[in-house]
Amino acid sequence: MEEAQTGTLEQVFLTPYGPIPLFLVRNLAGLLAQGLLVLLVALTLMALTGARLAFTPGGVLPFLVVVLGGYGLGFAMASLALLFKRVGQVLGLSQFLLLFLLQAPGSGVFLFLPLAPGAALARRMLAEGAPLEAWSLGLAFLNSLAYFLLGLFLFRGAVGRAKRLGLLHGY
Repeated sequence: MEEAQTGTLEQVFLTPYGPIPLFLVRNLAGLLAQGLLVLLVALTLMALTGARLAFTPGGVLPFLVVVLGGYGLGFAMASLALLFKRVGQVLGLSQFLLLFLLQAPGSGVFLFLPLAPGAALARRMLAEGAPLEAWSLGLAFLNSLAYFLLGLFLFRGAVGRAKRLGLLHGY
């Protein structure tokens, strides 16, 4: 939607690499920039308050798993935006769904929901001090990978459909 508003959407689709690698690289760069900003704020707060965070390097893995699934959901929503253009209200409502998914327990039927297993693992590690369990991380990774691949599949199909229907010039 941002590309459509700035008028650069057609140029993104005309690049030799295509839109998917371009969006992935841009999202990863944004994630890195935001991560550095959060780290800087956390270090500043620790220096000002004297408090210390007990954050192990293994605690980053569940967050990366959640981000992978989130990118998949982002590509799925982008496919809706590409085909139907006016999905701003649906995107706003989807934030509440994301809150539910991030708070859902990571067991039972919730294992099949996007983001829930990785978020539950991160919650257990940070709130309860539980160790990183390889099988929980593996299940969360498989869940996120499935939703990431599904999002890419939907976006690729939406790109093909938008090109066939000539929807890209309408932005």
